[in-house]
Amino acid sequence: MPANSHIPMRTCLGCLQKRPKFGMVRIAYKNGRILRVDPEQTHPGRGFYLCPAPECVREFFRKKRYRKVRVSLTQEEREMLERELGDMIQQDKVYSLVGLARKAGKAVFGQEAVERAIKQRQARLVLLATDAAINTRKRFIDLCRQRGVPLRLYGTKSDWGHWMGKESTAILAILHEGFADAVYAEISRSESAKEAGGRKSPPKP
Repeated sequence: MPANSHIPMRTCLGCLQKRPKFGMVRIAYKNGRILRVDPEQTHPGRGFYLCPAPECVREFFRKKRYRKVRVSLTQEEREMLERELGDMIQQDKVYSLVGLARKAGKAVFGQEAVERAIKQRQARLVLLATDAAINTRKRFIDLCRQRGVPLRLYGTKSDWGHWMGKESTAILAILHEGFADAVYAEISRSESAKEAGGRKSPPKP
């Protein structure tokens, strides 16, 4: 996807790397106390950020990085925050990012909703299950090509249905450019890693 002229960046308190903010989890706080996990990134006041990755959450708690923003946590508060973040963040970062977009109201799924989003120029990225029906694949590949909307194949219908709370989902659209950029980049990174792994020479007998 073409790069934005300005992408807001934030530092993850887990890995301490700067990332695009709309691909991260925001936690709102005030006067040293956690207010709420804020996937919409709209809660007033201050906030800190984590990558939607289990290893970043583990590092955040293990090294007590919340102290960097002068936040104090009781044991009960820590356990509640760990559970909430654990429920939100999955091992597969693509699903985590899409889940964040959905919680923020920036993702739609199902053929009618996605087609409407494409035609109304709201869709920034379309994700199509790898096992979607041939007619569905052709229809949306052609539509996205005509409308200039990026489309990527990722996951299966049952996988997407599981994360969306449905029996199965063949297609979904991301409506926010920041989330779309983050998802697109993560899919590209995942594919590159798989290709690199596939090129490794097999071990000698």
